[in-house]
Amino acid sequence: MRAALLATFLLLAPRASFACAVCMSGREEASKWAFIATTVGLSLLPLGLIGGTVWWIRRRLRELETQEAERRVAALRPAPIGPKAS
Repeated sequence: MRAALLATFLLLAPRASFACAVCMSGREEASKWAFIATTVGLSLLPLGLIGGTVWWIRRRLRELETQEAERRVAALRPAPIGPKAS
């Protein structure tokens, strides 16, 4: 019984792969290039998102460091002496 089921499955499996519309399409040159371009784009998308996030975080940290340095310099300046000019 198992052998018959296995034999049936193995005989029908190749036909199931032909049922996929995407697997059998793309035989034209334009379709092949579209599939390749889409694959490359989707492969690079996560790298771009990660790289963009890292860039944004680094830029923001530099801005915060600059602000902190400016605050430290301002705190070290002596207070003005005498009447305030209004």
